[in-house]
Amino acid sequence: FPVTIAFNKIVRDKENVIHFGASISEDSFAYLQRMYKLKPFEHMSVTSNGGDYDAGMKIAQMVYQKNISVYVPRYCASACTFIFFGAKLDQRDIAPNALLGLHNVSFGITNTIDTKSVTVTVHDAMDFAQRAVVRSAMMISFYSANGIPSDVLLQVSQTYGSSIVNVQRGDLVRWGAIQEVKEKK
Repeated sequence: FPVTIAFNKIVRDKENVIHFGASISEDSFAYLQRMYKLKPFEHMSVTSNGGDYDAGMKIAQMVYQKNISVYVPRYCASACTFIFFGAKLDQRDIAPNALLGLHNVSFGITNTIDTKSVTVTVHDAMDFAQRAVVRSAMMISFYSANGIPSDVLLQVSQTYGSSIVNVQRGDLVRWGAIQEVKEKK
């Protein structure tokens, strides 16, 4: 489908393609749901640095359940890759020079308290560690189920925050994570 990139926006074009060029968040998920209820769509073009893990998984589930195809024209990193892999094998594609950016789960401090004086209970620390391990295991399993080979998964498991493991279309075709599009004669 045509490539229109809308940064910091989620828009529908004349061909009824959703162009997702925003951060992955609960708000962007809710907005996509409203757009779909208003008028169902079958295709998404995604360009995003990622965002919230849970919201990314929710959008991936929506993509899978609603049978929505996903195309990456430039880049799709972090939680955005969940959306890409949420599409069924024959309904996902990436431009030849586009990148998928994979990394292990990351956590940021989102509150405004002085982090130098924070007291954390053992219970809170254990709860945080458990959530991190479960999310990491789920993400690695999700990538594995979608064709990412074990040597790349090992790299991903050791990559955090702003560091990223970039993969391109040729890698994904070679691994069977997307289908090679045959030229029509």
